[in-house]
Amino acid sequence: MIRVKNVVKTYADGEGKVYALNDVSLEVEEKDFMVILGPSGSGKSTLINIMSALDRCDLGRVLYDDLDITQLNEKRLTAFRREKVGFIFQSYYLLPDLNIENNIRMGASLVHNDDYGEIIEMLNLKDFLKRMPYQLSGGQQQRVSIARALAKKPKVLFCDEPTGALDEEHGKQVLALLQKYQENNTVSMIVVTHNQGIAAMANKIVRVNSGKIVEVQENDHVVPAAEVRWA
Repeated sequence: MIRVKNVVKTYADGEGKVYALNDVSLEVEEKDFMVILGPSGSGKSTLINIMSALDRCDLGRVLYDDLDITQLNEKRLTAFRREKVGFIFQSYYLLPDLNIENNIRMGASLVHNDDYGEIIEMLNLKDFLKRMPYQLSGGQQQRVSIARALAKKPKVLFCDEPTGALDEEHGKQVLALLQKYQENNTVSMIVVTHNQGIAAMANKIVRVNSGKIVEVQENDHVVPAAEVRWA
């Protein structure tokens, strides 16, 4: 489904350039639950930013089936992000002047989706729709950000430290919701995290260090979110 081929991304550091990604190749299949692990500064967030078309690489290719997104202009990249991918971040990025219902509707409207009531039910948000983001706890706000992302019906969902701001109880609730949604929908999920325990949920584990992929591991024993060893 997704093919990352020999991707290079550099940044200037004042004295030269630093490789955020150095000749990285990776494959994501349909309905993969992939976890990308690595220390801070290893390149894992840069990798998903390029895979999701939030950023451009210097060299290499990123293909969705036969579509090479590295060749798209900005207008077509914007349309691609709107139609194909969803995002969940550690910071919830809810619009503070919109209530919960309108925050979720904003995601759905990007793809003209009027059928997102099931997502609201699944995430237990029905009683909060008229509240404002500041009236919700961190765990509740993250559930809203997930609902907004899923309301787009993405083919691929990118999650950058989605439980980083949550305690174990709420973090596992969020992971369980993602796991449940994927069971019933054709969506690939790519999760970047520092939390090594979350890797047990993945069918594919990718370890990144110093801008390179150092290991890709297949996991034959995927555990439910409730059994994740929190780290």
